[in-house]
Amino acid sequence: MLACDSSFAQLTVAEPRANLQRLVADTQQLPIAPACLDLITVTQALHWFTDAAFFTHVSSLLKPGGLFCAWCY
Repeated sequence: MLACDSSFAQLTVAEPRANLQRLVADTQQLPIAPACLDLITVTQALHWFTDAAFFTHVSSLLKPGGLFCAWCY
Protein backbone atom coordinates (compact mmCIF):
# COMPACT_ATOMS: atom_id res chain seq x y z
CA MET A 1 0.00 0.00 0.00
CA LEU A 2 1.29 3.46 -0.90
CA ALA A 3 0.14 6.78 0.60
CA CYS A 4 1.12 9.91 -1.29
CA ASP A 5 0.74 13.56 -0.34
CA SER A 6 2.65 16.75 -1.02
CA SER A 7 2.80 17.33 2.75
CA PHE A 8 5.10 15.24 4.94
CA ALA A 9 3.12 16.37 8.00
CA GLN A 10 -0.10 15.02 6.50
CA LEU A 11 1.49 11.63 5.84
CA THR A 12 2.78 11.30 9.40
CA VAL A 13 -0.79 11.44 10.73
CA ALA A 14 -1.60 8.05 9.20
CA GLU A 15 -1.58 5.08 11.53
CA PRO A 16 1.66 3.07 11.17
CA ARG A 17 1.24 -0.16 9.18
CA ALA A 18 3.83 -2.71 8.12
CA ASN A 19 2.61 -2.72 4.50
CA LEU A 20 2.27 1.09 4.13
CA GLN A 21 4.86 3.11 2.25
CA ARG A 22 4.62 6.90 2.41
CA LEU A 23 5.67 9.12 -0.46
CA VAL A 24 5.97 12.91 -0.44
CA ALA A 25 5.47 13.99 -4.05
CA ASP A 26 3.57 16.26 -6.41
CA THR A 27 0.63 14.50 -8.04
CA GLN A 28 1.71 15.68 -11.47
CA GLN A 29 5.11 14.00 -11.17
CA LEU A 30 4.77 10.86 -9.10
CA PRO A 31 8.01 8.85 -9.21
CA ILE A 32 6.18 5.61 -9.96
CA ALA A 33 6.72 3.32 -12.92
CA PRO A 34 4.02 3.37 -15.61
CA ALA A 35 1.29 0.71 -15.54
CA CYS A 36 2.16 -0.61 -12.07
CA LEU A 37 -0.83 0.33 -9.91
CA ASP A 38 -4.10 -1.58 -9.55
CA LEU A 39 -5.99 1.18 -7.77
CA ILE A 40 -5.59 4.93 -7.26
CA THR A 41 -7.87 6.76 -4.84
CA VAL A 42 -8.43 10.41 -4.05
CA THR A 43 -10.45 11.18 -0.95
CA GLN A 44 -11.87 14.63 -0.26
CA ALA A 45 -9.32 16.35 -2.52
CA LEU A 46 -10.34 15.88 -6.14
CA HIS A 47 -10.96 19.62 -6.52
CA TRP A 48 -7.16 20.07 -6.36
CA PHE A 49 -6.61 17.74 -9.35
CA THR A 50 -9.22 18.62 -11.95
CA ASP A 51 -6.92 19.36 -14.88
CA ALA A 52 -6.35 17.08 -17.86
CA ALA A 53 -2.65 16.57 -17.02
CA PHE A 54 -3.55 14.90 -13.71
CA PHE A 55 -5.93 12.43 -15.34
CA THR A 56 -3.42 11.67 -18.10
CA HIS A 57 -0.75 10.95 -15.49
CA VAL A 58 -3.11 8.80 -13.41
CA SER A 59 -4.09 6.81 -16.50
CA SER A 60 -0.44 6.13 -17.29
CA LEU A 61 0.19 4.72 -13.80
CA LEU A 62 -2.69 2.24 -13.80
CA LYS A 63 -2.29 -1.33 -14.99
CA PRO A 64 -4.68 -2.41 -17.75
CA GLY A 65 -8.05 -2.78 -16.04
CA GLY A 66 -6.85 -0.64 -13.10
CA LEU A 67 -9.32 1.57 -11.31
CA PHE A 68 -9.35 5.26 -10.34
CA CYS A 69 -11.76 6.09 -7.50
CA ALA A 70 -12.63 9.44 -5.97
CA TRP A 71 -15.06 10.19 -3.17
CA CYS A 72 -16.06 12.93 -0.80
CA TYR A 73 -17.74 12.90 2.57
